[in-house]
Amino acid sequence: MRKNIKWQSRTPKFLKKAIIIGIFFKTPDGRLFISPCQKLLKKFDQVSPYVAEMKKVFDKKGGHQPVSDNVLTVEIKFDKLVPLKREYWQKSDVPENLLGKIRVFTNFYYYYNFYKLLITPSGLINGEDEFSVAIPLKIPSLDRDLELFLKSSDQVVDEEAKYAALYTPREPRGYNWVKKRLVEKTPPIFL
Repeated sequence: MRKNIKWQSRTPKFLKKAIIIGIFFKTPDGRLFISPCQKLLKKFDQVSPYVAEMKKVFDKKGGHQPVSDNVLTVEIKFDKLVPLKREYWQKSDVPENLLGKIRVFTNFYYYYNFYKLLITPSGLINGEDEFSVAIPLKIPSLDRDLELFLKSSDQVVDEEAKYAALYTPREPRGYNWVKKRLVEKTPPIFL
């Protein structure tokens, strides 16, 4: 943690609408999955450069490789602010489980209308708020799961932020990041 933090001193400027994406990958042993990207995007013209950059990162690392020119996009709309508490920044005993997160997001992509999406402020970059895609939360158990997630996750949260936010998702759609356009048929999601 940074020193001289002004705890919860700032209200981030959450976007009214934004886009999240998921990238299709193949593991070295041939399994297919879709991985949610953590960065919140403002508009569709940011999708292609972001995926190209992610592809470079994965090319360097080896292992999991993107398998399609299509990604899954979900447009989201601001719903409400979620007050943050200082206790949410205590070190978690529960490490973030990527496979578990992929499973939760896979269900979210199929049943998006039963979920809200938690977006957390991750800090200021060049004076602009940056946001991270945290986790989809089922509407019936939203309050309980929200508190549990914020207390036990390793999610990036700006210590100076007063709020996180919940967003309402629209139907997931395919987007060809090479041709820079929405695709008519949404790619299948691999379970």
